[in-house]
Amino acid sequence: MLISTFIMASWLLAVLFNLSKVINPEVSIFYPLRFSCSILVFWLGYYGLSNYSILTERIKLREEIVKDNSNKTRVIQNSEKPKSEKFQKIDNHIYDNLSYLNPNYSLEKLSSELKMSISLLSQIINSENENNFSDYINRLRIEKAKELLASPEFNHYTIISIGLECGFNSKSTFYLAFKKFTNTTPTEFRKKNSIEKPS
Repeated sequence: MLISTFIMASWLLAVLFNLSKVINPEVSIFYPLRFSCSILVFWLGYYGLSNYSILTERIKLREEIVKDNSNKTRVIQNSEKPKSEKFQKIDNHIYDNLSYLNPNYSLEKLSSELKMSISLLSQIINSENENNFSDYINRLRIEKAKELLASPEFNHYTIISIGLECGFNSKSTFYLAFKKFTNTTPTEFRKKNSIEKPS
């Protein structure tokens, strides 16, 4: 953040102190280049500053998720039909290691970790879960996001930070998946389900 601010201030000072050279009529062909370079530098600075707050928030949120996860046991819904031992092994591995929070987690990675073939893993997940691997992982991510959005402990975190820390690559993919599995948006879900933290 300080570096971005310093670069933007330096660029502005350089332009101001050399204004007579910048507005040199003999090199008017360079005006568009200078103008576009200035816009680019300011845009990069703005982009860096705006994303810095999301990055710092995500770091704090990640620490709290890991701490929160180690302090609680997983609740299985009674309505869920019993799963096979093989699927339970897969499910427990992904859940206990928080693998689903990794946006780059793949069937290949899971196969390597469990020393099982990709085709067997895919078959078990598809038959037991009635979802493919991608939907299965996204469902776990959405369940975690719902838990965080409804918790008063996480009220001060932005929805985008929660979505990114739950394993989604972007705000749009998070919103699309959330809508797919809950028929509502994260914003609407938080409004309906978030309880104010008692003071």
